[in-house]
Amino acid sequence: MSRLLRSLCLFLVTADGVVIGVLDGGNRDGEVEVLIDLKRFLQKNNKVTRGAYGAWPESDSSSPCGWRGVGCGADGRVTSLDLSGASISGPAFGNFSRLTELAWLDLSDNTLRGVGDINQCCGLVHLVNMMALDDPYGKRVTEYKETQLQSRENRRQGDAAPIKDRSQGDRNQGDAAPINGFTLLCLTHLNLSRNLISGPLNMSGLTRLRTIDVSGNRLQGDITANFPAICADLTVLNVSTNMLTGNITGLFDGCGKLEFVDLSSNKFVGELWPGVAKFRLLSVAKNMLTGSIPPATFPEGCKLESLGLSANQLVRKFPDSISKCSNLTYLSLWENGFTGAIPVGMGELTVLHTLILGKNMFDPQIPLRLTNCTKLQFLDLSSNMFGGDVQDIFGRLASLRHLMLHHNNYSGGLVASGVLQLPLLTRLDLSFNEFTGELPAMVADMKRLQYLMLACNKFSGGIPPTYGRLAELQALDLSYNKLTGAIPVSIGNLTSLLWLMLAGNQLSGEIPPEIGNCTSLLWLNIAGNKLTGKIPPEMASIGRDPAPTFAKNRNDPSVFAGSGECQAMKRWIPASYPPFSFVYSIMTWENCRSIWDRILKGYGVAPIRTNYSSPMRSETTSGYVQLSGNQLSGEIPPQMGEMRNLSLLLLDDNRLTGRLPPDIGQLPLLVLNVSRNNISGTIPLEICSMLSLEMMDLSYNNFSGELPGSLIQLTELNSFNVSYNPLLSGTFRTTGQFGTFDEQSFLGDPLISLRRDASKQPPPAASDAVISSGMSRRTIMMRFLSGFIIVASLLLPPVGFIAYFAFKVPHLRDQPACPVSRRP
Repeated sequence: MSRLLRSLCLFLVTADGVVIGVLDGGNRDGEVEVLIDLKRFLQKNNKVTRGAYGAWPESDSSSPCGWRGVGCGADGRVTSLDLSGASISGPAFGNFSRLTELAWLDLSDNTLRGVGDINQCCGLVHLVNMMALDDPYGKRVTEYKETQLQSRENRRQGDAAPIKDRSQGDRNQGDAAPINGFTLLCLTHLNLSRNLISGPLNMSGLTRLRTIDVSGNRLQGDITANFPAICADLTVLNVSTNMLTGNITGLFDGCGKLEFVDLSSNKFVGELWPGVAKFRLLSVAKNMLTGSIPPATFPEGCKLESLGLSANQLVRKFPDSISKCSNLTYLSLWENGFTGAIPVGMGELTVLHTLILGKNMFDPQIPLRLTNCTKLQFLDLSSNMFGGDVQDIFGRLASLRHLMLHHNNYSGGLVASGVLQLPLLTRLDLSFNEFTGELPAMVADMKRLQYLMLACNKFSGGIPPTYGRLAELQALDLSYNKLTGAIPVSIGNLTSLLWLMLAGNQLSGEIPPEIGNCTSLLWLNIAGNKLTGKIPPEMASIGRDPAPTFAKNRNDPSVFAGSGECQAMKRWIPASYPPFSFVYSIMTWENCRSIWDRILKGYGVAPIRTNYSSPMRSETTSGYVQLSGNQLSGEIPPQMGEMRNLSLLLLDDNRLTGRLPPDIGQLPLLVLNVSRNNISGTIPLEICSMLSLEMMDLSYNNFSGELPGSLIQLTELNSFNVSYNPLLSGTFRTTGQFGTFDEQSFLGDPLISLRRDASKQPPPAASDAVISSGMSRRTIMMRFLSGFIIVASLLLPPVGFIAYFAFKVPHLRDQPACPVSRRP
């Protein structure tokens, strides 16, 4: 009798007459059938790249419990399904609800466009008396373990500290709730994050949800219909980075168990309400919240541990009652309209780790009580336009590791403030201020300093040679000041240096050969100075081995992104050139911090070729050398052909002579610019093997001979200029994909003639010199496909912070002066 009852297909009908669940009772063979149907469905829609599901055996006799991504309970029934990052695209499977004990479903990091029947994965019915006979669930239904805060210091990649649900045991059971003599099993953990799901969010049928993550999709519309329907057991809610709307004021007051909420990067409206104090973590960053925050918002017993309010329209004074949130470790008020004094109550937050108050209009007086925050490591008070001297209270915050004070109109007080004596400081950003005089020599004693940003000030004099003692330094940005003198030889001591940015000064003398000792130096920009002499051959050694620095960053929990990264990257990344222009195309307020984190750890942000003669691309780190706009002379050293980590080489607007070395053809360059020099001789044939090249400018030189016909091999080339090389010759028939090329790339070349074939164009011959001003189809497709993958990975909760639950710079002539009058 029990077996007969268990084989019945039962329907549960709501008062509205809607079927919300079906049970194929107790049939394990039925579950195998569902999984095989799922595999075939996915294979049909994903014919090339497939995940682990492709290895599932299509045999009804085998148990699915050992299949990769499939988890089972004690009775062998399927309770969890993990298809995250399985290269799944297209529509969602429509029969998840047939897995009648499914409690845990993870479809994150794919390109799904829908949710299928997931909303019906509640209403899976079992008779209570059957449970008494066989007890298939009772012993397995355990209390949900509370979600914990992630402890690693790099958690602050978004606007609030990311959290992680550690209840791994919950994969093995659903949530049983008695309903009119039946037991209702429901999906309890759902992760659909980082897909392409659009339309409204409708999860109201999943009444026993504990965690839900739909972040990083294209959802839109009002979410209020889901509440309080899914509130009963809900603990973790992440809907960040969508286009959702609705008034959220008081929306979650009926969710008694809700503790972790990420609503960031949507279009929600409303005001901050007193009920938020019951949460442990809340981010509403980058929405459209308005109004002031009354003191009652933070009552006695406030449970908040992380609060992110960045990029809204909140105004007036921030309440001093924040002191009642004594467990607060993370607070971000970035980019609002807060005014008045910084609340004294912030000094009562003794466990506060990160405080971001930038881009507001706070008074320059910093409360002395802030020194009580003895665990404070990250402080951002940038873009408040304080003016005057740097406040001396900063020098008393001995626990600080990261201090961001850019865009504050400071003019002095740097040494007197004591900032340069902070013993643990690893990152100091004082860019975009009004500092004058010589660079402070005291910086050389900051032994832990890794990132020093003093760009866009009015510093003068030379670069202190003692800066060569900063052994841990990874980024030195002194660009756009009034610095003079030579680049110190001691710069060669900085073997951990990744960035050296000295552009836009008045530096003179020769480039020191010792710079070749900077084995981690991938990004060098010394354009727009008065440097003379030859390019030292030793320069070819820069950046030859950045791996030790990247490895150190990957293993260092103190390496994390905070705020201001977009501003720094836009100064450091040459926007006009690939692959760096691609970074701009995907950079948003949310993900620039994740991009920054990837760069620091040596992960690529754009697909590039690492071999000049191979079409294969990989997401590897790509560097640049920018020497434009100086007075460099002599020949380009052939040793530069050994710089295999280079994608961008800009030597234009100098006084270089001699021939273009054939060794350059061994570089996996995307951009080569040697224009406006005095380079002579023929264009080396080796350049025609640089299959990765997309932009090449040889204009305004003295090249001679015929333009090599084998240039046709550069199928990715979309910008080419040989203008004003009067000794270049040749007749060219522009055909194929290069048919859009015109005379603009040959101006001032009287010995070159173009011939267009109006008839049906044959395939281009190897002897034709063809140049394109348009991007090839293959380039467009590669950019699109790889771009989507990178965007998906960079959206890993960008400002949102619920991390997997327990699922898991333009050309110098085009670059404007530092916008010191405009806040970022």
